Amino acid sequence: MKSLKDIKKLIETFNVKPRSEMKSSVLDEALQIQRNKTQQNNSDTHTWRIIMKTKTAKLAVAAIFAISILLSITVFDKSVSQAFAINDIIEAMNASQWMHLTIEVTQVDADPDTVKRTKGTNEMWSSANPDRMVIKHPDGSVKYAELDMGKHSEYDPQTNVITTKLRSPAKGEQSMINMGQMLVKQIEQLKEQGASVTYSDDIYKGSTAKIINVDYTAPAPQNVHIIMSLWVEPETNLPLKLTSQQSTEQVSGATMTGTFSYPDSGPTDIYQVGVPRDAEIKIIDNRPEPDMVETLKPYNAARDSVVDNYIMVVTYANNAKKIDRVTAIYNDGSKQRYENHFVFGPGDAMYKMWPVYAAEMGDSFDSLLEWIQQNRSSQAWIYLYDGEYAYKSHRDATGKWTEKDEQHWPGRNPNPSSDLDGLGWSFIGTNAKMVNNNYSRTNNLICIETNNKAQIENGKLRFPAEKRLYYIDPLHGYMCIRKDSFWNNSSRQHMPDVDQLDFDPEVIPSRPSSRVETTEFTQDEAGRWYPARIEHTSIKYDDQGNELPSRLNSIQNIHLLITPEFPEGIFEPENIISKDTQPGIKRAKQMYQDAFDLAISQIDAQPDWPEPAQLAADYWNARADKDYSKCATLWPGSVTWNEKLLADEQPTEYVFGQLNQSSENYITIPYASKTYYEEHHDYNLKMHLTNEKSKKGRFYIISAN
Repeated sequence: MKSLKDIKKLIETFNVKPRSEMKSSVLDEALQIQRNKTQQNNSDTHTWRIIMKTKTAKLAVAAIFAISILLSITVFDKSVSQAFAINDIIEAMNASQWMHLTIEVTQVDADPDTVKRTKGTNEMWSSANPDRMVIKHPDGSVKYAELDMGKHSEYDPQTNVITTKLRSPAKGEQSMINMGQMLVKQIEQLKEQGASVTYSDDIYKGSTAKIINVDYTAPAPQNVHIIMSLWVEPETNLPLKLTSQQSTEQVSGATMTGTFSYPDSGPTDIYQVGVPRDAEIKIIDNRPEPDMVETLKPYNAARDSVVDNYIMVVTYANNAKKIDRVTAIYNDGSKQRYENHFVFGPGDAMYKMWPVYAAEMGDSFDSLLEWIQQNRSSQAWIYLYDGEYAYKSHRDATGKWTEKDEQHWPGRNPNPSSDLDGLGWSFIGTNAKMVNNNYSRTNNLICIETNNKAQIENGKLRFPAEKRLYYIDPLHGYMCIRKDSFWNNSSRQHMPDVDQLDFDPEVIPSRPSSRVETTEFTQDEAGRWYPARIEHTSIKYDDQGNELPSRLNSIQNIHLLITPEFPEGIFEPENIISKDTQPGIKRAKQMYQDAFDLAISQIDAQPDWPEPAQLAADYWNARADKDYSKCATLWPGSVTWNEKLLADEQPTEYVFGQLNQSSENYITIPYASKTYYEEHHDYNLKMHLTNEKSKKGRFYIISAN
């Protein structure tokens, strides 16, 4: 509750003039009744009886309390304040023509005197139409962006130079998340991490305001304590003020205060925020030449015309050719549901469980989609966009779903999915030029080159300089069938110091470091081409610059269904969380364990058992004979494999090398197909055996490639 002084201030706001002879005791008693009423749920009868005791109160206080009591119920009383969504605040900020934000950071030193040092004030302006963003830092440096025009300017007060970069604006480019929105979104992020969030009410600059209070302590070892408060104007949902304090047990930390305003106008050029007009101007024009625009027209037209009505299932195989992730994308115009499913769960032995999961998933569009829809993955992330709102939820390895997160994104899907156009028609930056090299000439391809300079901030490297070559194939629907990246990725450290690098970040290597290549294609009934298999490869070189054998990082196999019949309710937010909260993969694990235990008991029950070398040969003979029961004993657990897939195998004759017993319990046997061995005189495969679970010490197969 507010004091008499606050109520009088509120009265003045509403232009209600109490008579000078009105007794303050009348107000004080009424206020006390109102305070008790919220605790005891009493009626307003006695309150109004007190108000109407005197003639002076009848005329003035009645009018006062008709307003103040109503407001105290809905505004001042902290116990009944209602929560409201961060999305509403973001939406209101997006709708404002201009926003001005000042940010002041105060550092509190960890010494006995707790000296406070203000680091300076940052200012930011943003406008909606045209889309501008301006940031002025305490040192006088300024960043000014006109995103609609693709114009980005930076002022450096040390050199008194304005550097302006021009490029063609990206399709649909918007500032979207400016600094103010990023600060507000921190509240939602901390809430997702378990922060305590409460709501209260206050007077801010003479007007009512709602406050979101956030209290969060990060788990060990960080143990950072964060306290945030956001004042919001309740009628417009616009933020007014934000404070954030971070500290630890050892360090008092810093306090940030952000103050918001929404003026009718703002700076429309870089000079209006204090940049001197005598500053030198440097212009870097990255806009494409007219002939480059013409060259990219068919490519961009193909990219824009990619169908937007499909179901796509994509498998991601690692360098061991084992699928560790499967995605499903349901796309219907502006609506999209993106599901990211992980195959292996915590503690899974890949060599042991992969045959089980591979058999369970199959390798066709129908079998993979069924595996997804039956909720058999170990973990899953679901993203949904219904054309206006974005939702997400996560299922962990225990089957528990997180609460559905909701964000308002009108006109733009923020979900981190790989759309169909992104797989075959990558966005090519506007700082591009045509090149003609041996690969493009030999394969009748169009080659486009883009270059990006190194990004260095405060002496730290964000990204080294990079070149990319895009190879476009006119015979496959102007698809980008290969992308080579040239950049120095020697440093794995995030944001390393530039002076500690063992390479020059401004120098682009002459040879590619990675490659993304479409190696298989498919067509729909209309004859349009799509990627069917994409390989991601790392390229390494020795000290002499000779290329080493390429390392295949991952393989994407793409299964596509055009103009499908979507499952009912697939784009409905209430259906984002599956009703089946127990992952089906648990059932697969149990099936495997039951089959494994049965095989071990059968191994130990045999009167005789082959030696390891003979066992390896017996297994492949049984597999060639389609004797799966014998296979399941020699290789425990393999009974759970998909017999249909095995039945389609062509029998292969194998030869075996000298076995290697690395310990009492483990043996490795090299082997190869007879054809391969006769050609190379070497073994390219290995079979692994153990006797770890056998009570009689008998060896059995646990993996083979």
